[in-house]
Amino acid sequence: MPEDTVIEPSVPCPSIRQKTTPTHTFTFPFDTSILQTIEITYQQGHKNKIVKTTDDGSVSTSGFEAVVTLTQEETLLLDYHIPVRIQVCILTQAGDALTSNIICTTASEVLNSQILGD
Repeated sequence: MPEDTVIEPSVPCPSIRQKTTPTHTFTFPFDTSILQTIEITYQQGHKNKIVKTTDDGSVSTSGFEAVVTLTQEETLLLDYHIPVRIQVCILTQAGDALTSNIICTTASEVLNSQILGD
């Protein structure tokens, strides 16, 4: 893949509600077996709030898909007043580093922020 290639994973507008455990599936136009690392960053106000990677096991892959699940604690880190920006970065086995365009969504608020199960 050329170095200047922008990857465009297909993902419906990711829904995020505070205090939930949403699963986001990113579909690539190529098999993820050619990738060394996938990093998915959730940012608000130019501050990285959540970073998930295949290196730490928080992003799983199968075929053309990468899947990440956020925790209740992580979704509570997101402020419902500020847009959430999501970007996927990858490193291929060949050493090419590529990024997606930024995906924008919002975090919906909840009335009670106490973690369920605690």
